[in-house]
Amino acid sequence: AQIISVGSLSLSKLRRDAKKLNRRAICRELGLDPDRMIVMYLPNALSGPDRFLPHGTYPPNIYYRWQRGLVDVLAGYPHQFIVKQHYKERDTNPLSEYIENHKINNCRVLANPLVDLLPIADLFIVDFPATVLLQVLTTNKKVIVFTHLPDHPLFPGAVEALKKRVSFSSDYEEFLRIVRDTLERGDFAPV
Repeated sequence: AQIISVGSLSLSKLRRDAKKLNRRAICRELGLDPDRMIVMYLPNALSGPDRFLPHGTYPPNIYYRWQRGLVDVLAGYPHQFIVKQHYKERDTNPLSEYIENHKINNCRVLANPLVDLLPIADLFIVDFPATVLLQVLTTNKKVIVFTHLPDHPLFPGAVEALKKRVSFSSDYEEFLRIVRDTLERGDFAPV
């Protein structure tokens, strides 16, 4: 039998549904300026006791440090930033508290469904190769991807295919450089 790739009905539906939404109306509802650039960071869930356990995630202490490091970088730019919480972490990720305690005013933490937020982002930042990566790839927006899973590496063909569409790094410091360079250039034109 021959295997034939036919795509994903759920991703096709996501793309179709997101196109029906209005950026200006969503921004107004969320208190965001639709005329300013919006960068959306989509972290995965933290693992640990009493938490949702995503498959093969990063150690929670390292991952939280990485998340804070990225937010600190984002705080230094004039754009609007959204941290779209993982759907299993509506009240438990300490990143929300970090943002509030450090008065990072250009950053908002949202728990809205991703399909409702896809149309407003000019740039997506994904730091774990999960379903959310496939979801943001249904858009024509720029995407920056970080993944560092030495025990579960991505297939080489998958990495090469991703690099044709996204800015990709498996090194954290290089990832932050890519983010800084992208934000400094301000080139958020659709791809």
